[in-house]
Amino acid sequence: FPFSLSISLYIITNLILGVLLFVTGYGSAIAEVINTKSCGSTANLPDYPLGSNTYYTNGGVLDDIPIICGGYAGGYIDECYKFDKGTNSWVLLATLPKGRAMYHAVTLASKGALWLIGGKWAQNGYHKDTDMVFLNGTVLPGPTCLLCLQLELICVLLNCMMEES
Repeated sequence: FPFSLSISLYIITNLILGVLLFVTGYGSAIAEVINTKSCGSTANLPDYPLGSNTYYTNGGVLDDIPIICGGYAGGYIDECYKFDKGTNSWVLLATLPKGRAMYHAVTLASKGALWLIGGKWAQNGYHKDTDMVFLNGTVLPGPTCLLCLQLELICVLLNCMMEES
């Protein structure tokens, strides 16, 4: 349930912007960009660099450059990768202050950053902070998002209810 909710929120947010970045997990490492402004044309990318055993990653497309951050693969991942069109490969962009999985990402074109909101960093540890990832590899603390914290709490509660049933 939380996975589908995360995808739904991501699709709604990014359909407005016109570019979607899909990264699979659960036995697959497929990454794909879909440009909804050009009637669904796609650009397939090489597999996600951390492989098919990585789950709960997220990211976005900033200045036509796909960025993928975090995830979970036996531990919470703190790496961000960007796609290098020149080499047709993913390259390490930045390291986050803490690993981040099951979070939301919003492209802030006006700031030139990918805003990472909420998510988990430990078994029972939920982020109450945000990070801003820039194309030059800089990572800065992002703005506090009280609504995001409330939405995260709702997601946690819904997840707990789904696990109990």
